[in-house]
Amino acid sequence: MSRAFDDVLRRTGAALVVNGGFFDPRGEPLGLAVSGGKALSAFAAGMSGGVLWLRDGVAHLTATEDYEAGAVDFAIQCRPRLVVASRPNVRSDDGRRALRTALCVRDGGRTLEAVLAGANGDAGPTRSALARALVDDGCEEALNLDGGPSTGWASVTDAGLIVEPPFGAVRHVVVLRQAPASPSGP
Repeated sequence: MSRAFDDVLRRTGAALVVNGGFFDPRGEPLGLAVSGGKALSAFAAGMSGGVLWLRDGVAHLTATEDYEAGAVDFAIQCRPRLVVASRPNVRSDDGRRALRTALCVRDGGRTLEAVLAGANGDAGPTRSALARALVDDGCEEALNLDGGPSTGWASVTDAGLIVEPPFGAVRHVVVLRQAPASPSGP
């Protein structure tokens, strides 16, 4: 459990570090987490939502019920799936606004982006509002990560290191690296 996202950023050479999946009051992880092909926590068949996973540089987001375990480079299990097939997927919304973090899949899985919603005194969106905003922004699939007081991030920008730690320690973080530039054509 940690709030030191800046340490993770420096240690991994990442472009961005954000909060990851859920955990219980004792700090034990809830749901699948895989990093570098190694399982950090077990798949939870009873946890509805979805599993975002990467294999060979391509991102996929499947419903928990449809996920088939196999060799993956990265995976995170959370809920809800905010966007499915380029459509909002929040069936009911309790109306609560909160800081939120999501992972957005674009370009048939060739692009994965982290989305941070709510900052600078803003209460943040509802899950439904976030899902609609992600669709409007072109997300094909999106998964909500643990939000509210767990929302945090660290990144390196031209202005230097920027860190917004979560209010409390979190179990897992998602580390995103800049994709290598593709060679330009003739």
